[in-house]
Amino acid sequence: MAATHEWKVQYGTSPGTEYPSSGSAGNCNYMSIDDADETGTEYQSNPVSVPSSGTNYSYERWMRAKFSGTFNQIDNMKIWHDAGTLSDANLNLKAGVGTTYATPVNTASSVATTTLTGWDTEGEALNITNVLTAAGYSKYLVQQLVVPSTVTTPGDIGSQTIKMRYDEQ
Repeated sequence: MAATHEWKVQYGTSPGTEYPSSGSAGNCNYMSIDDADETGTEYQSNPVSVPSSGTNYSYERWMRAKFSGTFNQIDNMKIWHDAGTLSDANLNLKAGVGTTYATPVNTASSVATTTLTGWDTEGEALNITNVLTAAGYSKYLVQQLVVPSTVTTPGDIGSQTIKMRYDEQ
């Protein structure tokens, strides 16, 4: 028995569009538009800029794992930030768990509310498993970049490594 999984990004007005239609998503960029970054460079044309006052937000990124293959059960799926630092101490990367897809917002997320330092070790991981006994999807990992006017080092935030672990029976 062996389960396989693919990362899927959901975007657009609910019920949304799943990207990619086959295979696994390779990018999850935080942008000022609600779209899948198919080339890995779209975020360069659609950055989340530093505002003159207040706070700007990226559109939420709704991701989930699609499981297929033969298995008895998938559970205990954990996701955490493992590596990468933000380019400015005033930037904030938030995350949360969603059970039902909602149209992404570029205002303060009501789902992605846990700050980076609250999910940066396996012990603080977000649990996104709904127990699966057949092919299907995990819950959503919802992420959002928060850019306040106090940012003094604008530019690319750099790569962030998100790790996942799950139990398969």
